[in-house]
Amino acid sequence: MAKFDTLTVHAGYTPDSTGAVMPAIYATSTFAQPAPASTPGMNIPAVVTRHAPHWKSD
Repeated sequence: MAKFDTLTVHAGYTPDSTGAVMPAIYATSTFAQPAPASTPGMNIPAVVTRHAPHWKSD
């Protein structure tokens, strides 16, 4: 029989239809904000994406 800790961690888990043993862990965060330049006290020289930096021209 499974121990209490194991049962607690996996309680309510419904197996995935693809056969995955454990659900995926997504280490991400999303923050809602107005345009970065509108934040008081912030001087944003560039907006960097995972593809390329985009430098702001003044």
